[in-house]
Amino acid sequence: MGTTTAPLDNMGGIQKIYLIPVSIIESFADIYNQQIHDFTITEGYAYSFLYVIKETIKFSQEKKSGADGDYYETKLEAFSPADRTELQSLIENIEANQYLVIYQDNNNYFKVIGSPDEPVNISADLDAGQIESGMNGYKITFERKLRFRSPFIEELPSSSLPS
Repeated sequence: MGTTTAPLDNMGGIQKIYLIPVSIIESFADIYNQQIHDFTITEGYAYSFLYVIKETIKFSQEKKSGADGDYYETKLEAFSPADRTELQSLIENIEANQYLVIYQDNNNYFKVIGSPDEPVNISADLDAGQIESGMNGYKITFERKLRFRSPFIEELPSSSLPS
C-alpha cells in the first residue's frame, strides 16, 4: 500500500477539453500506476479543441457495482455558447464517430475519458435561450461506464496541433 503527500496546488475546475477520434490513435498502452505511458496519434492528424465556458465544466466519476463487477460511471458536462455552424458540424462528427476526451484541469493535469475499446457517448442539447440577455448554445455531455478510473497522461499526444 502506498502513501500520499500534500499536493503543491489544489485548484478546482477544468480549463480545456480536447477530442481525439479513436481512428487516429496509433498506440494506447496499458495503464500503469494510474497513468498511460504510451499514447500517440497518427502523424499529420489533429485532435480538436472544444470551446466551452470554463465555469460550466463538471466532471464526475462514481464507482458502482454491477453483474459483471465494479465499474466507474464517468461523466463530463459543459456548455458551449452560440449555436453556430462550426459547433454543429463538430457535434455531428463526434456523434457519427468514436472519440476519447482529454481534459486539462486547473492544476495542469491531463486525464483521459474513455479508451479505444470504450469510447465516450455524447449528447448535445441545444437551448436557444428565452430572453435576449440569456445565452444560447449546447449543453454537451460525454459519458461512459468504464472498467477503470480515468487515467492521467503527462501531456497531450503530439502529432500536430489541435484543429
